[in-house]
Amino acid sequence: MSYQCAICHKKAMRGNLVSHSKQRTHRSFKPNLHKVTVILAGVKQSLRVCTKCLRRLKKPFVKKEIAEQVKAAVPLKQEMAKMPEETKVKEVKVKTTTIEELMKETQVAEEKASKDEEEKKAVKKTATPKKPKKSAK
Repeated sequence: MSYQCAICHKKAMRGNLVSHSKQRTHRSFKPNLHKVTVILAGVKQSLRVCTKCLRRLKKPFVKKEIAEQVKAAVPLKQEMAKMPEETKVKEVKVKTTTIEELMKETQVAEEKASKDEEEKKAVKKTATPKKPKKSAK
């Protein structure tokens, strides 16, 4: 089991520990995880949850939303045990784009941006001019 929050998927990060002399050594920043027992679909399940998500779990109006996220993120242990090995592996299809498709997308985006700029200029021209302030003498 990786050192990761079950709800927000916060992971350990790598960084440098910088001393006074600016000498750098490697270190890791780990999330503050706690083991929590949660009831999902009538089944008790223990999850590793970060403190931010733990605080959100305690709020009554957020419980339903987080429960739906956890159901989607963490499969139930009983269902995984019942499944045959063939169905546990999922195929992931990746959409590949060609350079021509990317060029078309950028051209469309540039044309849209130029039309928006022209519309803004037209709106500014048609706007009523401000009256000059009268000087008090």
